[in-house]
Amino acid sequence: MRAEEITVGVVYWVKVSGKLAPCRVDCKSTRGGFDVTNLNTNRKIRLRSAGRIRREVSGVELLGLAIADQSKVAKAFFLGSGIVLGVMLAGFLERITA
Repeated sequence: MRAEEITVGVVYWVKVSGKLAPCRVDCKSTRGGFDVTNLNTNRKIRLRSAGRIRREVSGVELLGLAIADQSKVAKAFFLGSGIVLGVMLAGFLERITA
């Protein structure tokens, strides 16, 4: 992607260590590029260029990440209850917007 297409606060698929990982763009770096947070590891990363950013993470993919982030017990309850889905999604969204 190009730098002008990147929006701060949005979650994108980013190439990190040879793999695609969901990352939230925190801000434009004062030294050029972008400061992002890897949502798999919660580590801060500085991207020197927008070339490592692939595309925006869709809402369905965010939901899948929220489900994968929970324990196996929560996944089992998810299959039987929509309430657990709301709780899991709220917890995940709280983590990525923090």
